[in-house]
Amino acid sequence: MRTAGVSVVLAVLLSPVAARATDAVPPKASGDIEDSALAEVSLEKLLSIRVTTATRSSVNASDAPARMIVITKDDIIRRSYHVLRDVFRDLPGYQTNYLANAEVGTSLVVRGLPGNHRLLLLIDGRRFNPPGGEDQAYYENFPLILFDRIEVMYGPGSALYGSDAFNGIINLISSSATRPELSVRAEGGSNISGNVSIYGATEWRGLSVRVGGHATHRDYPDMYTLYPNEYRYPALAGGNIGQLTSPDVDLGRYDSGEHGYDLFIGAGIGSFKATYYLRGYELSSAWDQSNVGAPFVPEARFADRQQAVFLTHELKLGRVLFNTYLDYSRYDILPQSRLVRPLELAVGNFDMQDYEGGFSQAFRFEEKADASFLEDTLLLTMGVAGQAVEIMPISSLSSPWDSSQGAAQAKNVDYALYQGQWVDAPATGTDNFVVSGVPTTRFATTGSATGASVSSFRSLGTYGQAIWQPRRTFQVTAALRMDASSRFGATLNPRLAIVSVLSPSLTLKLLYGRAYLEPTPYQMDAVGTNMNALLLPNRNLKPENLNSLELIVTQSIWTRGVVTASGFFNRLDNVIQDTAWTKQYVYVQFPDGRYQQRKVLQSFNAGTGSIYGGEAVLNMRFGMLRSDLAASYVGGTMHRPDLRGNLLPTRLEGVSPLTAQASFTLQPTTDLSLNVRGLFQTAPSFSFATSQYPYAENGHEFFVLCASARYSLDRWSERIGIARLAVFVRGENLTDARYKMLSGRPGENPTGAVQPPIMVMGGISGGL
Repeated sequence: MRTAGVSVVLAVLLSPVAARATDAVPPKASGDIEDSALAEVSLEKLLSIRVTTATRSSVNASDAPARMIVITKDDIIRRSYHVLRDVFRDLPGYQTNYLANAEVGTSLVVRGLPGNHRLLLLIDGRRFNPPGGEDQAYYENFPLILFDRIEVMYGPGSALYGSDAFNGIINLISSSATRPELSVRAEGGSNISGNVSIYGATEWRGLSVRVGGHATHRDYPDMYTLYPNEYRYPALAGGNIGQLTSPDVDLGRYDSGEHGYDLFIGAGIGSFKATYYLRGYELSSAWDQSNVGAPFVPEARFADRQQAVFLTHELKLGRVLFNTYLDYSRYDILPQSRLVRPLELAVGNFDMQDYEGGFSQAFRFEEKADASFLEDTLLLTMGVAGQAVEIMPISSLSSPWDSSQGAAQAKNVDYALYQGQWVDAPATGTDNFVVSGVPTTRFATTGSATGASVSSFRSLGTYGQAIWQPRRTFQVTAALRMDASSRFGATLNPRLAIVSVLSPSLTLKLLYGRAYLEPTPYQMDAVGTNMNALLLPNRNLKPENLNSLELIVTQSIWTRGVVTASGFFNRLDNVIQDTAWTKQYVYVQFPDGRYQQRKVLQSFNAGTGSIYGGEAVLNMRFGMLRSDLAASYVGGTMHRPDLRGNLLPTRLEGVSPLTAQASFTLQPTTDLSLNVRGLFQTAPSFSFATSQYPYAENGHEFFVLCASARYSLDRWSERIGIARLAVFVRGENLTDARYKMLSGRPGENPTGAVQPPIMVMGGISGGL
């Protein structure tokens, strides 16, 4: 069992350590809390922990060529983390937008770079990201009762993992224990919310079985009732949405609930292991995306389902360890999903049949070999991996023409491109129909926008890595991976790291890495339309590239704490800007002969960008009190299009330059644990001028406070045959901060609730 001090440092610090469930000390029971006796926090103990995520082989933490954080089972319990997204807010360098939109739930900005698709999510080291490159969705899912620890890696990882490992890795490691175990957690509270999680493990005649499940439900208050003076709709003649009498705006019928589930099944016999993971979610998707105002449609919801099967086999021959992996992954945007556009709702032409679901699936294989030489001073890793991916993007082009509702929806939309200057394009009315005549000589028929179709691609990669440690205090890591894609050809991504333990209390890491991220089929092939825009595919997109330099210094402070400081510089090339206006218009002709003007939206490579910054973390322990303090800074520039289509270097869009986090844990007795956490973020930057976009005002800084208390009933529960039993209460967003959008209005989630509302939950956890 680790000391309390080590567990504290691993909580939410930028400590250069990670852990592997199969190589670490067997995990404690889920309800255990270490006693509060004063323990030393030493760098030597941290460096002795075995890690795997950064190297894909078991090495000491001092060999890990990356910036890493580990969240242990004890940390999860003390801070009352429930699901994976609870952890994100406490990670230095992460900026978390809860319920940012229906499609992703929680959107992440890591070291100034937004996009859930730029982070690689692993379960027990196997890729779980949606196969088609879609953003990974983080709702009230991935329950932490199923996992022993979470490894968080910062920076590029393509040298070993290929595409997706662009800006970091999140690795959920499930329990490797085979002893009989049963754990249950249930809670309920505000907004008619509740969830239940269960996990069990057993072994029978050499067959180990692990099963876990999770179900959740949450309602939200209606933002338009709570803040009627702050939400008015110019598209509806300035009226308040609550004053509308249309049946389409019957807020009494509006369902703002979330519903989710997770299922985990693992089995193993000998050197063979199999894992199945299923998660699904449903969340309202009718929301005010563009600030123009629109009635809500109660039936409009976003629903998805994600599942994966992992098969592994391990074989050791002499000094070589072989691992064989076969994976199948599938992500479904379910048929009841509706991506609702406000302008369509405003003119009342929403049709439940206008939208279809989509899917992506992948078959993957990998063969990896690890071998040690020269009396274990040289560790070599080599591997080959391949995948075949099939995808059908979600489409809104599924109904026949309908000109009576003021907008066109069709399986095939024929359009003409205007060849003149955009500044002298034909005049249009409020419905975007041309009113000043049609200069036909400036039109050129360019094709037809077609709805969803199945596409496929393949890739094959091979990689090698050498870790050379001539002495205990010095180590060099070098890695290189080559990927060959059926769409983009060959890509090389190297990594180099030097780690030096300068003294028993000081260690230094110098890191370089390169990563790439392939464009998604949504960016290359998807087509979408509404009454003011037409999204066209761009099959000429190139993969994004990231080159990263980082320096990490870790210093122990006496025997009571550790401070870690890091600085990084990232250069990005071929940065992809999604659905930007190309400064072109297209014109769609309706059956009555009229032309409707639409902006051409298209993803494109927007040149270069640079991001720099750093994090500093201080962890201290004094008797019963533990404190974790962190500060992060990020800055840089990125080429982005303005609303007139001009590509300009701008500050990082929507990113808070400074973030500060603090956590204090008090454990006055072995039974009672109290935790208080706070987060402060400065106002995000925003580059568009108010005159161009009147709703884009400055953002606002905010402060969030969370707290939890846990009381163990173990001393009494043992009398009734229950090994572990505890009660807890936790509160989220206790400051009632009205998260501000860039418009200055309270931030909103897809259900129309304040983002997020105060949540006070209480529950019970126990196990056998």
